[in-house]
Amino acid sequence: MDYCYKCGGIWFDKGEIKQFRDAVVDQDVCKDMTTTLKEMSLINQETERADYLKCPVCDQLMSQRNFVDISSIIIDRCADHGTWAEQEDLLKILKIVESGNYEGLLEKAEYKKKRELETRLRKIEGNQSHLNTELSRVTKFQKIHFILDFFGFT
Repeated sequence: MDYCYKCGGIWFDKGEIKQFRDAVVDQDVCKDMTTTLKEMSLINQETERADYLKCPVCDQLMSQRNFVDISSIIIDRCADHGTWAEQEDLLKILKIVESGNYEGLLEKAEYKKKRELETRLRKIEGNQSHLNTELSRVTKFQKIHFILDFFGFT
């Protein structure tokens, strides 16, 4: 992990965020990380969060992700190179883990994704039903048109 001494954020190279996530599930590691981040904290230094950050590797704008989809903790991600997290956001993540709410948050996020997928599936099924109805109408129209054509009524 690379630490920014200006703003206190941390850059995780690709794959390191997963290692971080796996490590902080351990309560002792989580507490040590919280203590370390607080010790490194930039006291009385206010930093404004940029709307979108550029990847320090490729200089392209990174996408913003909501940590565990429903936490309201924003992290920035470059799909090719890694993840950026503000120090304040890392402390919020660690607080969630320390409080024992991480598993519950994962379950809520999974439930939310499942509900969203079910909603999308219902919408797709509704669209398919509409398309089937329209196809049936077109087929009937084609049959009528064929008959009228056959008898010379067109």
